[in-house]
Amino acid sequence: MAGSSDDTDSEQPLRSARDDRFALVTFESKTSRRIDVFWLDYDGQRVKYATLEVGATFPIMTYETHPWIFRDVDNGAPILADGKEVYFPKAYDGREDPPVHIHIPGVLSDNKPLINE
Repeated sequence: MAGSSDDTDSEQPLRSARDDRFALVTFESKTSRRIDVFWLDYDGQRVKYATLEVGATFPIMTYETHPWIFRDVDNGAPILADGKEVYFPKAYDGREDPPVHIHIPGVLSDNKPLINE
């Protein structure tokens, strides 16, 4: 079926693929909410890895084809990672990447509006 990549992405099940290119990621909470951190496994099932407290960080080794999602602990609302509802890590290239900011939609932190570039 023809369509934009957004159309294609929404039709395919979201799940982890191969695990041959590792990534080092640090998730950093930029909200005053408690956030559950989930990896989507090879069947697309959520696997809870952590609960981020206010301002906390969570470093992890993962893989480039492994999706991560974030939910508000209190109400289950989607929370964004660097502006995206689903975060796919970049493969490790020998350099340290900046932390991935976890924030509520439309806001980078509780005090600063998110500016899309």
